[in-house]
Amino acid sequence: MANNNPPTQQEYDAWYAQIYGYFYRRVNTVTDARDLTNDTLADFFLYSKQMENPKALIFQMAKNRLSNFIRSKTRNPGMVNIDNVEFTYSDHYQKRGEYLITCAKKNLDSRQFAVVEMCILCDFTSVRVSEELQMSSVNVRQILSRSLKKIKEKCKQIWLEMTNKQ
Repeated sequence: MANNNPPTQQEYDAWYAQIYGYFYRRVNTVTDARDLTNDTLADFFLYSKQMENPKALIFQMAKNRLSNFIRSKTRNPGMVNIDNVEFTYSDHYQKRGEYLITCAKKNLDSRQFAVVEMCILCDFTSVRVSEELQMSSVNVRQILSRSLKKIKEKCKQIWLEMTNKQ
């Protein structure tokens, strides 16, 4: 049996902030949170009867609507064309990258630097790097691990000094 009394603006406002916050924390987009909130409140006021615990009902309705929303998004994910996206980095980020590469070149031998460059900068797997450099993949992982540790030790203090000056 539906509730015959339409909700007042005060009743609507009383629930809106709570339900909107619930959705926004979970979907993290304003438009989706607004849509979900409005749909949930419309259903709540349309189908609710006099009950002992309306808060439990409205949050159960919100939970169900969120589950349906997430399920629909995973079935039909939106396509994003990254060809039109411009990636920009801050000067600080670029300086840090240049510094770390320079520091790595100074503190690593050519084989260690080649492994770090291929694994970290080119995002190759250890198997691919092992084929390129004609060594075992276990050896590649050991060299990478030891090289990164060496870079952290040698370059950390200088990097901290550099960032404190700015």
